[in-house]
Amino acid sequence: MSEKKGAILRQSFGFAVQVVNLYKYLVVERKEFVLSKQLLRSGTAVGALVREAQNAESKADFIHKLGIAQKECDESIYWLELLSIPVNPDIAHIFFLRGWIEKIGIGTVKMIAHCKDLGFKPPVWKVKDNTVSVTFPDVAVPFNFNEGITEGITEGITKMIDEGITEGLIEGITEGVKESMIQIVSLILTEKSIRASEIAEKLNKPYKTLERHISLLKQIGAIEYIGSKRAGGYEVSEDFKKLSGK
Repeated sequence: MSEKKGAILRQSFGFAVQVVNLYKYLVVERKEFVLSKQLLRSGTAVGALVREAQNAESKADFIHKLGIAQKECDESIYWLELLSIPVNPDIAHIFFLRGWIEKIGIGTVKMIAHCKDLGFKPPVWKVKDNTVSVTFPDVAVPFNFNEGITEGITEGITKMIDEGITEGLIEGITEGVKESMIQIVSLILTEKSIRASEIAEKLNKPYKTLERHISLLKQIGAIEYIGSKRAGGYEVSEDFKKLSGK
């Protein structure tokens, strides 16, 4: 077997392996069941036809089988390009880095362009264990921009609740009440100082319910009321800041 033929066999087989792995990723992680099947069929057919061509009955048969392999290869590129279209920067960037498509998906282009417009460094993609992560090197996100509940807040509230139960300050608390307490503290951290009525309004919860949960937070020492009744508001305590690292 010539070196050129050996290279074609190795590369077509390697491509098939990559397609199979990509198919598994798309089905399991992305729940994509339609285009991924088309890609699996055409992508694995390339190597199968190249292998079959090695046992061709004639030169014409050999050329015919490789011609079909070329068509399957072109079809695979078509499915890869379609998969990159639905504004999915993760998948598109993988395709682009591996040279399977000639342009990056629109989502990735927008991310890069937006960073450039704002004077930031371009985002950096990393692939590890079938997981794609993207990092924005120059972008610092302040806490009050985060609408989610951080691990530090949850850990701090949990510790204070456990200590409060141990010391007899409060009785057992349900997960629902605990979740509400965490949301209250998160909001107080973002607002710095806020009244109970404002907390109820922003969290869209009944005022009486929020009053009970605020009372529990005061009992365990997580929050405190600072200032006068008219102008003051709730703030997180220094003890809580130490526990949560805030």
